[in-house]
Amino acid sequence: MISPGENATDRARSLRDTVATNPAQVPTAEVVELLALGDSETRRIAMACLEETIDARPEESAAAAAAFERFLDDDDPYVRRRAALSAGAVIRTDAESFETLVPTLRTIGNDPAEPGRDAAIRALSALALERPASATDAVEPLIDVCHARVVPPGSSRDDGHRGDDVAAAAGPERDRRESTRVQAMAGLTRIAAERPEAVVDRAERIAALLEDDHHLVRSGTCEVLESVAETHPAAVEPFVPALVDRLASDTDHPVPWRAADALNAVGGEYPIRVGEELREALDRIEGFLERRDPGIRGVGVGLLAYAAEADPGAITELVPRVRPLLEDDYAPVRANAALTLGLAGREEAADDLESLAADDSDPSVRDAATRALELLDRPATGETTK
Repeated sequence: MISPGENATDRARSLRDTVATNPAQVPTAEVVELLALGDSETRRIAMACLEETIDARPEESAAAAAAFERFLDDDDPYVRRRAALSAGAVIRTDAESFETLVPTLRTIGNDPAEPGRDAAIRALSALALERPASATDAVEPLIDVCHARVVPPGSSRDDGHRGDDVAAAAGPERDRRESTRVQAMAGLTRIAAERPEAVVDRAERIAALLEDDHHLVRSGTCEVLESVAETHPAAVEPFVPALVDRLASDTDHPVPWRAADALNAVGGEYPIRVGEELREALDRIEGFLERRDPGIRGVGVGLLAYAAEADPGAITELVPRVRPLLEDDYAPVRANAALTLGLAGREEAADDLESLAADDSDPSVRDAATRALELLDRPATGETTK
């Protein structure tokens, strides 16, 4: 502990010097105290000291986590804020040891009036990115922060009253809060990818963020819905129209592509539902077919397959763009193109489909071409040679 009259910054420098020569002599709890109670210069030095101590003695992560927990429960909200800021910065050194902080950080992150709320959310987001299973209990405050829109000064809410968030939304503060929302969405995206069951019951609140002002929040929302749709498609099916709207009208990269991925995930269980809604987005999907990224081409022509299944005539004008994809270098593109042409009833493609069914090097493409021929009511001919 700091002695009476001792300069905290000098003490931080002394401890950092000690790390270089004898890290075992550095009292981790004292370093954390300097982080929670010191001024900005003291905290800067103490953070470097803590990181170097943990690097030299990884077992000290647990002691650091215990010390942080004490300051996160401090009566002074600004001590709690500084502790949350520092904990969030050091979590990446050993996220597993800091999992114990989730309940305390969640309490801080749940309170909109808490000065350390943003810092706690950033720390929870960092934990979610590194150890998503440990952060599932933090889903609610992460969603709440994503919904805490940052309103320009002087703006009013839709009900005509100034929101509580208006006054704090200027300049650097606005940027900080936007950054926190983006980080919270990144944490939700990681949790959904690893533990979709943790977010499935909040699908409606998450889907509402498809209308958010920030393109990274909208993009992350699409990713969360994609992960949920892969295991719980019924939970995402109600939001197919909203996803199609993002696909058709959003001009901010990478929102349309992420929306396409989510629709593709839902379409496996609800192909007609997705296909019917996609009629309003065929122009945008056409653009996907021309992308250099084979994954985007594959998703694009896959969505056309849903449109063709719902209405074979819907993609008539796009057939000249689809047929060349039967020769694409990327097997999923060839497979989706074959299935799309079969679903659309394109008899003129039968010879090409027969060639794919017999000779394509990829079994998934041969299977898709065979299925397409069956849809055309024509048996596959020839022997598979590869």
